[in-house]
Amino acid sequence: MLTEEFASWVGSIDSGDRGDAVKNRGDWLQLRDGGPHQIDRVERGSVFVPNWGVSVLAACTPDGLAKQLKHLPEDGLIQRFVPCILGAPDLDATGDASAAMTTWGQWLEWAYGATAQGFDTFIQFSSDARAMFDEEVRALRQLVIATEEFAPAYAAHLGKHPGMLAEAALVFHVFTATAEGELAPQVGVGAVAYAIRYMRKVRRHAYTLYSSILSTAPAFDLARSLARSIVAAETPMTTIGRADMSAMCAEFRKAPDMLRREAVQLLEDADWLEPTARSPYGGWPREYAVHQSVFSIFAREGEQWRARRAAVKDAIGEAR
Repeated sequence: MLTEEFASWVGSIDSGDRGDAVKNRGDWLQLRDGGPHQIDRVERGSVFVPNWGVSVLAACTPDGLAKQLKHLPEDGLIQRFVPCILGAPDLDATGDASAAMTTWGQWLEWAYGATAQGFDTFIQFSSDARAMFDEEVRALRQLVIATEEFAPAYAAHLGKHPGMLAEAALVFHVFTATAEGELAPQVGVGAVAYAIRYMRKVRRHAYTLYSSILSTAPAFDLARSLARSIVAAETPMTTIGRADMSAMCAEFRKAPDMLRREAVQLLEDADWLEPTARSPYGGWPREYAVHQSVFSIFAREGEQWRARRAAVKDAIGEAR
């Protein structure tokens, strides 16, 4: 199912006036897992569905999704989706993706033909792939325990990742078939390695979704503003103090001290900042070391924010 307005679709699931609205939501929850399903209707009789499943591909704006989710029950529906947070468009990008899209379409047609033998086909991991899979699942469970206190929605999403990891491994298994188009009898370490790499990227996107877009916590907003100011600095800095933070970030300068501490703590947890020496009395450290990798990882974002800041100053007549 394709929908261009994910937030509206989610909000409409239980918006009917009929008494089966809640059941409608339960059906969507079951559709995520697939498998045989029996439907009984008084007027239309019974229908047996061999594979009660659906894939939903949707897009939405962050603000629209955040507003809609305030009114939704916490039943895990949103956690069943794999988020992909798009960055700002590259206005200087050139090229034509039509050839790649044609190739991708051909691969999809091949994958459908190669896997459409029915719903009673079972494929297992090889012993080495199973060991790799189990090790990653163990690490995921530890991450769920570590995050459920400060980010329960994110932790709930991570709780779905072991199942998603198995699904992703099966997908990569299909797309790593032999040159003759034959599928191996077992899922190997190559497919599991691809799946692990993919799901670790999903974790980064999911953290952005649940810690900022779907969070109304002021500390997250302030931490994001401070992070933008850091990467938008004219020259990468090695250390930063509280006075520097106030000078470069207006939101930080106006915020109360407790909120500032929470925002800086979030950047510490995200490995952006590391205090050089903590105060023995629990006060502010004198300064923080800035991890230099943030300037390379977020180089594009920093350039965009510098350009935006210059454009705003020019628009209001403050450009020098």
